Amino acid sequence: MGLLWLSSTADAGKNDFLNSVRLYSWSYPTDVTTEEAKAMAKQYRESGINFLLTNGHRYILPIPDDPAAYNDPFHFELAPTEKNNKATSTVVQAMREQGLKVGHHVTAAYCPKLEMEKHPDWCQKSIFEPEKPLFFEEYGGVYLYCLNNPDFRNEYYKRVYDLQKEMGFDAWMIDEVEWLPDWYVCGCRHCREKFKKETGYDLPTNKNSEIWGDFTNPIWRAWIAARMRWCGDFFRDLRSYLEDNGIHDLPLTACHAGITSIWSSQYWGIDVVELTRGIDWVFYEAFVGNGAPFYSWRRYIAEIQVYSALARAKTDHNSFVLFYPMGAKEEFDWCWSAAYTLGQRSWYRSPYIDGIKWEQRHEYLSYPKGKEIVDVGLVFSHPTRDFYSDKSKMYLYASDLFVDRGYVNEWSAWAEAIVESNTPHEVLMDDMITSSAIDKYKALLLPSTECLSDAQVKALLDYAAKGGKLVVSGTPAKCDETGKKRESDELTKKLLDAAYLKIDAVDAEKALIGFIRFGKPIPARDDKAHELLTKELAKVLSPDELSFSVESATGVVVKGWENETGRRMKLNILNCVGTDLKTSTVLNKGYDVTFAKAPVKVRVKKIVAGNPRYAVLYEPANNDSQILVPEEKDGFIEFSFDIEDALCVLEWEKYPLSQDINWTKKQNANWFVLGEKLSSAEADAAAQDMLDKGINALLTDKHRYILYDCDDYDQDTSAPFDNIWQGRPLRQSVELTRNVVDACHKRDMRVIWHTTYCMVSRDLKERHPDWSQEDLRNQGIPVFFKMYGGNWNICINNKDAREAYFKRVAELTKETGVDGWMIDEVEWLPEWYECGCKTCMEKFTRETGFVMPTETSSPVHGNYNDPIWRAWTTWRMKCCGEFFKDLREYMDGQGLHDLSYTCCHAGAADTWSGQVWGIDEFELSKGMNLCFYEAYIGNGAPYFGWKRHLVELDLYGAIARNRTPSIPVLSLFYPRVAEESFFTNALTYFAGHRPWVVYSYSAGNFALTLWERQHQKLFASGEQKTLANVGLYFSKPTRDLLGKDEKQENNGSYINHYANWNINLIENNVPYQTIITDDIEGDKLQQYKVIIAPAAKLVSDKEIASLTKWAKDDGGKLIINDDFAICDETGLTRKAMTEVNSLKKLAYKILPETKGNSPHQVNYAIVDKVWKDGRTDKDKKEMTAILSALQNEYSWQTDTTTKDAVIRLWTLPDGRIVAHLINTLGTNIPNDTKIEKTVDGGITWKPIEKPIHIVISADALESADSYKAKIYGTTDDKETVSCETLPNGALSLTINGLKDYAVVELTK
Repeated sequence: MGLLWLSSTADAGKNDFLNSVRLYSWSYPTDVTTEEAKAMAKQYRESGINFLLTNGHRYILPIPDDPAAYNDPFHFELAPTEKNNKATSTVVQAMREQGLKVGHHVTAAYCPKLEMEKHPDWCQKSIFEPEKPLFFEEYGGVYLYCLNNPDFRNEYYKRVYDLQKEMGFDAWMIDEVEWLPDWYVCGCRHCREKFKKETGYDLPTNKNSEIWGDFTNPIWRAWIAARMRWCGDFFRDLRSYLEDNGIHDLPLTACHAGITSIWSSQYWGIDVVELTRGIDWVFYEAFVGNGAPFYSWRRYIAEIQVYSALARAKTDHNSFVLFYPMGAKEEFDWCWSAAYTLGQRSWYRSPYIDGIKWEQRHEYLSYPKGKEIVDVGLVFSHPTRDFYSDKSKMYLYASDLFVDRGYVNEWSAWAEAIVESNTPHEVLMDDMITSSAIDKYKALLLPSTECLSDAQVKALLDYAAKGGKLVVSGTPAKCDETGKKRESDELTKKLLDAAYLKIDAVDAEKALIGFIRFGKPIPARDDKAHELLTKELAKVLSPDELSFSVESATGVVVKGWENETGRRMKLNILNCVGTDLKTSTVLNKGYDVTFAKAPVKVRVKKIVAGNPRYAVLYEPANNDSQILVPEEKDGFIEFSFDIEDALCVLEWEKYPLSQDINWTKKQNANWFVLGEKLSSAEADAAAQDMLDKGINALLTDKHRYILYDCDDYDQDTSAPFDNIWQGRPLRQSVELTRNVVDACHKRDMRVIWHTTYCMVSRDLKERHPDWSQEDLRNQGIPVFFKMYGGNWNICINNKDAREAYFKRVAELTKETGVDGWMIDEVEWLPEWYECGCKTCMEKFTRETGFVMPTETSSPVHGNYNDPIWRAWTTWRMKCCGEFFKDLREYMDGQGLHDLSYTCCHAGAADTWSGQVWGIDEFELSKGMNLCFYEAYIGNGAPYFGWKRHLVELDLYGAIARNRTPSIPVLSLFYPRVAEESFFTNALTYFAGHRPWVVYSYSAGNFALTLWERQHQKLFASGEQKTLANVGLYFSKPTRDLLGKDEKQENNGSYINHYANWNINLIENNVPYQTIITDDIEGDKLQQYKVIIAPAAKLVSDKEIASLTKWAKDDGGKLIINDDFAICDETGLTRKAMTEVNSLKKLAYKILPETKGNSPHQVNYAIVDKVWKDGRTDKDKKEMTAILSALQNEYSWQTDTTTKDAVIRLWTLPDGRIVAHLINTLGTNIPNDTKIEKTVDGGITWKPIEKPIHIVISADALESADSYKAKIYGTTDDKETVSCETLPNGALSLTINGLKDYAVVELTK
């Protein structure tokens, strides 16, 4: 197929939305109204939130109608179940209406007093008092349900199921799946029996038992492990219950507040490793009592990376984090920035954080399925955390549960040091130590990793044997994975012997800063210990061995990422500079957070960075971006910049294509219609499919409207948008386009973004009424265009609109890496009277000296004899051309060079395009570097109307050829069926242009594009030169500025005269080339022996002088009408005709004047319409007779007319000659024939039976004897060619069996 519609229908991944959540929670009141809920939902959506987590109504087991009976300080609001559910239902419905997803945040274990009294047997008990429910004084005072009690479990699981069926939540956060924070819980009957069954051990009930706190005792270690395992069992069994009852793939998460700390795992019994047996969304509640996140950045980053490691290994989703910022507003921004830097999603504490909207707009920069660029793996051992202590009972009665000791502190000190040094690293859990997982690391760090399994030790030894660098401290593998001390130290010795570096001289605990809390003195770090540890770790890998290295102030944190396709890379840069406060400093709530400006220099290995042409530095704080051009030194790519706010992101395309804009001269384009979803894999498959069909450039569509941004809610519910190009979220447009660019650039294919400029929605018109075009006869009122579904038009000259648009084009180019822009609808509303806004009126007067009358009945309007009207007509076209010139200058100023720029244009020869719409290819091409002919005729049949289309193709070619440097032409036809697609592609190549292969409805044919790719040596679009020596002159001024007595409709007198001559040249296969004013200067005319200038009334003095010299000195034969050059190029009637009359005396043929003579032209062919060749037999015979009399002047001749085939000869840059031939036998239909709609389009390919003869004159050849001929057919290769040299030195070619389209190659 040709029109490639790309929209994902397959499920790209279960619950992929979790990778892009922007989460906020709302503690809504029980009596919340529908209006209140809707208002909040709208507010959240507009702030960028896309996921709401319910809060405050966490207790979900049944509550009686009279909650007053509870009368206890339970932490969560208690309300009758029915009322609670109604409030939640109201909120869920309101959020859904605004497009937000909803997660239900509930408690599992927490129990109010009255429910404890009803079910005391459900509650957790102490081992030492197994009949007494335990009371927890925190959170207002609560009791806790036992997670192993079967009655509680059954009731709870059923309640979750019922609520899910009723509400349809998108996810669940089940909090407080935990034990009362004490080592001796729970000692109820169910827990004791379960422990005995699973371990074989009995729990002692004596508080003074020797096992308590003894990590050498297997019962104690088994007890610690069981409590954590049982929390995981709770989620595992809940998921099984839901699955068994038909609820599948429901995201579950749990609160967890410290993965490295023993107070969470040992004390509360919560271990995320265990939880991931049932949950599939990892959450870090970054809660450290009165913590100061900004100033604790080292420790928080280390902690987050452990959660990230677990999410990476155990789930398909990124983890998310909830900070509790206590400082100034900037700390909220920093918390989001920290999470973003580390690839996390955020649970926002405020819905007004600046980063939310930026993240929403730049979602594609998150790289949710990308991979981090790392060289070093830092192992975190949760068995060592939980089961090992060389000081028995050291943790058991800690006075401050937020203070860790031993292994946790040493690990944290190493983590802080490596974070601070910006060594590219990631954390991996010890159970990720397998040969396949660790081979990617250049070094592995194992600080005091005392607990390792035999398999893990083997993997580490194998790693070291293969050259991996092991860095260890302490006595690694002293114990197995359960904490049991090994009888032999053999494995420890092997690891120490295999280690690249052993670090034992550093008291790592002293090198730790850790968590800083407000209201408490800043902890002291032993700087010497820190420096020594940092120096030791720096021995492992030199800067030249690292994937990237950073030179900046302490506190600049850089993390590198590669996207899913491997085609893009980014660096997230977090600013923590200036956070090192003096020891003993006390931070008070609301403490200052100031981002210090710091210069940053990043060196990235070229093998990692690729070959970036430039990078984009995004600065979320000011919602801006800039281009950075890298320096290449000694195998590294270097970027230098400043960071001033919390975060910046530096991204580049690793393997951009060459900047050679000549790629446009070789393109075979296809329309790439993007839907609402398109995965990288789908884009990859589609790009390969197009490449296999010979396509090497793709133009996107359906994401044209780039000035209007909306969110998914607007998109899903039909935003107030009036024209046919529906508004889409920019982030969606960018994400899909990036996927296409990555897939295409991987295959050396280019991507052009197809967009619109002028046409805008009601929404944008209402926000910027001053941007609109106005009718000069009705000023102050934006004009409305009823076509294309209806829309308003932006004024091309409006400064603010231009700036906004140019900025958006630059922004999207930076974000996507597209190779060019096709900007459609750079035009005026299709009347003569736009635009009459103040800006245009002033600009017109300033540039022309005229004042345009605004009176409706002004005699100036439509009067081409009036200089004001003529100036107005040309000025409107010039403004459209200036748009592209100014855009390119703007883009160059942004560092975005060598892009292709083109604009839709549907008829260079017609007056309706230039005069009415104000679009003129002559002017547009001064700013563009790719001409574009949209061969659009409503319901057209180009197979039958091809001659009129070739008139246009040749004029576009003339315009493109005369640009400096020459530029190619892209043509877009709308064929009805596949065979017609083949024909129009052939016609495009025949004319020396490049095809945009597309179809209407079901047509599409790639046979020719694939054939062209296999025979590229036959083509040199934009570089080839015609072998023609007849010039057909097109007069742009005559087209635009004829007097009022001429009929100024879609095809006026001049166009008819010109097109009729052109078609006669085509039909007789005369070797002609369309020429324009730029061709009539200097030596350019010498290649022509004949020039025909039909009905050219407006001609400049310079052109007259050049033609006179050519006719006089070179003997050129000029064919003109008697009213030739009666006006100058501005439309002013010539008073002195001396020079014109002198030229007439030199003319070969003077035809009757055209005034009052407006012949019918050859029509475009339209389905269900009668095809009309308006030329009379007399006209055709007269033109044919003139041309026949001149045939001895031609560079080549043929006895074949288009009754059989159309022929054109080109000279390629290397001197080869190619002859293009298209079988046109089936295109000839009688005059007045109605073109019927048929399945095959009425297209037939019947081989031409008689031979086709072409004779190339000796003057056109270097030496006839030196040429040999070869023919390349496009289907069955049954065509033949022979050549011979004639006595006069000419070369004769004979082609037999032409079936459809073929190219003859003449080589020396």
